[in-house]
Amino acid sequence: MHNLLATIPFVHIGALYQAINASIPTKIIGVTGGILPTGAPQVWTDPNTPVTGIYLNMADTAQPADDATAQNIATAHDPIYLTVDRTSIPADNSTPATVTVRAPKSGAAAVTLSIASPGGQTVTQLVTMVAGVGTVAITSPISGAINVSVQNPSNRSTDTITIQAV
Repeated sequence: MHNLLATIPFVHIGALYQAINASIPTKIIGVTGGILPTGAPQVWTDPNTPVTGIYLNMADTAQPADDATAQNIATAHDPIYLTVDRTSIPADNSTPATVTVRAPKSGAAAVTLSIASPGGQTVTQLVTMVAGVGTVAITSPISGAINVSVQNPSNRSTDTITIQAV
């Protein structure tokens, strides 16, 4: 195994790993940690803690072209983080759960959420972002699970939030 240092300021480790693995399967072992601006290693990175880089753990069989592909995917990485203020809401169509979307990369692409309702309908919602942060209020008139994820998540996010309407 050998490690490549990718100098990117924010990382969604799961999304970056999936994107690299989809492009060069068997050549990437993992994506680990981050390097804080102080030089100290960091195990997990989040949208509130910028890093100066992360490690791409490459297999011994990875060739220079594979390393370049992994670096290019890391450079293009545009992470999105989802959080929610409550995971249970009344099924009254008026009490919301607020999903917060963070896209910390400077010049981040637009973010659209995919929202699957308890009734089986899936809708998309473009998120209005201000300085890399946006929110969406979720309500439901019927009981059941509401699943919220990023539409077209490739190299952006693996997050899925489930809100129970009861």
